[in-house]
Amino acid sequence: MTSAIRTHIAETRTRFAKDAAKLAHLKMQMTHHHRDERASLRHMQEQEWHRETKERQDLELPAFG
Repeated sequence: MTSAIRTHIAETRTRFAKDAAKLAHLKMQMTHHHRDERASLRHMQEQEWHRETKERQDLELPAFG
C-alpha cells in the first residue's frame, strides 16, 4: 500500500471512532429520556387507575329488594 492509502485509512478510522462515540452518547441520552418518559406515563396511568377505582367504589349502588 502506498503511504497515501495508509494515511487515508488511518484518518477514516479516527473519524469513524469519533462519530461512533458521538452516536453512543446520543443513544445513551435518548435511552434515558425514553426511560423517564415511560416512568412518567406509568405514574400518571397509576394515578388515573386509582382515581377511577375510587370513583367506582364511591358510586352508590341502587338498593335491591
